[in-house]
Amino acid sequence: MSKIITLPQLKDINPGVNDTVGALVVAAVNSWIETATSRCWGETRTVTELQNASGIVWLDHVDVVEVLSVTTGYPNSDPHTVDSNSYYVTPEGRLVLSRGRQMSLPPSTLDYLSIEYTYGVAEDDVPAALVLAGLGLATGYYEYVSNGGREVSRAQVGSYTLQFAAGSSDGSGSGALGSTVTRDTAVINSYAMRRV
Repeated sequence: MSKIITLPQLKDINPGVNDTVGALVVAAVNSWIETATSRCWGETRTVTELQNASGIVWLDHVDVVEVLSVTTGYPNSDPHTVDSNSYYVTPEGRLVLSRGRQMSLPPSTLDYLSIEYTYGVAEDDVPAALVLAGLGLATGYYEYVSNGGREVSRAQVGSYTLQFAAGSSDGSGSGALGSTVTRDTAVINSYAMRRV
């Protein structure tokens, strides 16, 4: 799972965060951001993809760090490793195979490709705006969970008043989204994977 925000960061914002609930919220927000952006943040992963392709292959992931191997051949046969000088890859996940003499393979075997590569954004390279947006979502979500699934619209210490937002006290979820959630979601969506 991506590592965008951490429990200590959440506790820096709200020292009263319960470790168990806070860890669940951090995991949920990190997972949601990874799903929403279709990218891996704060770590790298190694995957192997099977592709039916010829000259250009779009890998399933962006932020490609390194291609470890490209093999070709028919299924259930001995694979042939493609020389690393016979292809190149862009960080956006576009693998381009050379059809020149360097490959020296029958064209039909290029229909079966196995590509092993690493992808992801290093922990030090996670954008600060994404971290702040994740923390914004996490603090709001933690407060929501801590208040029994209700959004507090007004709190008062003097006479112990606690007022919940309309539509949220009955659990219907019909309360309006706060501006923080909208802003943070917009920031996260701006980092989503896009291909042209």
